[in-house]
Amino acid sequence: MNDYDMNSGYNKDNGTTDLFGAFDSQAQGDADLEDAQELYATMALQMEYTDSLAKKKDTRKLETVQFVEVDEQKSSEITRKLIEIYGSDSIQVRKWVEQLQKIERYRAEQQKAIKKRKRQMIIMGALSIAAIAIIAVIVIFMFNSTDYYINQGDYNHIYRKTIFGAPELYREESVSALVKDGNDLYYIRTSDGKICGLSIKSNVEKEITESTAKEFKMVGKYIYYINASDGNALYQISTSGIGGVRLYDKACEDLNVSGAELTFKDTESGAVKALNTKTLSISER
Repeated sequence: MNDYDMNSGYNKDNGTTDLFGAFDSQAQGDADLEDAQELYATMALQMEYTDSLAKKKDTRKLETVQFVEVDEQKSSEITRKLIEIYGSDSIQVRKWVEQLQKIERYRAEQQKAIKKRKRQMIIMGALSIAAIAIIAVIVIFMFNSTDYYINQGDYNHIYRKTIFGAPELYREESVSALVKDGNDLYYIRTSDGKICGLSIKSNVEKEITESTAKEFKMVGKYIYYINASDGNALYQISTSGIGGVRLYDKACEDLNVSGAELTFKDTESGAVKALNTKTLSISER
């Protein structure tokens, strides 16, 4: 491509910029035709530059090209004058009309590219915001994620630990079988063997059972436990402490949960039983 300054105009040595061939005598001295030649030359060089960008698929630079503005009235006047002088089928008229059409086509493509980039920027912005929000949620979750556990080296007291924090004493009370459920902790209090619930938010403890428990498991909002005060029979009670029900009369042990099923062993026979926690029916395993 010949040297082309987008600000200063065109290179007249480039044959593609000449609308009139040798710039014939009919064009010389006619201000309108000289204007047409100047416009055509600038448009031709812009198209040559734009074509090169399109071939390189350089959409960024293509979007910045400032195309020649030819208003409809002036365009019509020049077209009419060229037809009067050279005829409607002349090369001058065809070249002029083709260049106008070409510039409009590129202008339309440029607007599409600009709109597409704007949409991409909006999408990327939205994705960036979403990514930042997700990262923030993860960080907040990590900083607020706390593990509660029984410290056997400190009289089975309840301890807690955040991901980036050091372990610290949470409740100076000896417990066993600690379970976290949402914002509540459930455990067997060692001092009296009762199942208790502790609100993490309020730090208020409540007794779930009046009787002594050897072990327990949770399924949903119900606690299943071995009642040591009733010959190690299997009981069910809600986490609110309401509705204690005996489910199996004989002594049992080894509670395990799998989904909605609770399994346990009959201490005397050694048989493994399965409790459907939805229907409370018991079957052999």
